[in-house]
Amino acid sequence: MLKILILEDNKEIIEVLSLTLSLDYELTVTESISQAKQTLVENSFDLHLLDWMLPDGEGISLCEPIKEKDPNTKIIMVTALNQPEQIVAGLESGADDYITKPFDIKILKARIKAHLRHHKKQEEVSFATLKIDTTERLCHIEKELVKLTKNEFLILQELIINIDKVCSRNQLVQTTSGDNIFVTERTIDTHITSVRKKIGKYSSNIKTVRGIGYRFTSELNN
Repeated sequence: MLKILILEDNKEIIEVLSLTLSLDYELTVTESISQAKQTLVENSFDLHLLDWMLPDGEGISLCEPIKEKDPNTKIIMVTALNQPEQIVAGLESGADDYITKPFDIKILKARIKAHLRHHKKQEEVSFATLKIDTTERLCHIEKELVKLTKNEFLILQELIINIDKVCSRNQLVQTTSGDNIFVTERTIDTHITSVRKKIGKYSSNIKTVRGIGYRFTSELNN
């Protein structure tokens, strides 16, 4: 069962969310920033529902560390703050979606379902002898460590997760957008060149799709 963290201090909203979502998801409810932080240290979640204004801080402050820990997890801000600049700030901080209170529980449930539809909780992705540990962010080829930078790792991981599918340069920019470093499509090309050099015999599996991006093929080379 997929796991959802709820960060909310309104008892009525907690009750509504719990009654509505508990049949389909494993829920963990936290009512403060400090409680949420401790829970996140000890657990991983597929999706997070974060209120913005809490008694001891702002839920938006958790977006970056959540994405830092797991770029594939989903975040939905559920808050009464509804000004355009606040919505933009929430999304730019790493949230995947933003819903303002009061909300229709059916719409929220549909948004959650949409975000988790293609979400796969994978601790390891691999191709032949190339293994990627998504939790520890380590890459090995035939058990030998391949030293990748953070962005190189995220790009290679995205390519292999989407094996035989084209990943646009913009998609790869978004994959690395959790970093404070400004990433452009040209930067992605530079990272790809470096990744190809580092993964040796699998370098030819990364194909350039002209004008679009890159694709990691499932062809086994001799």
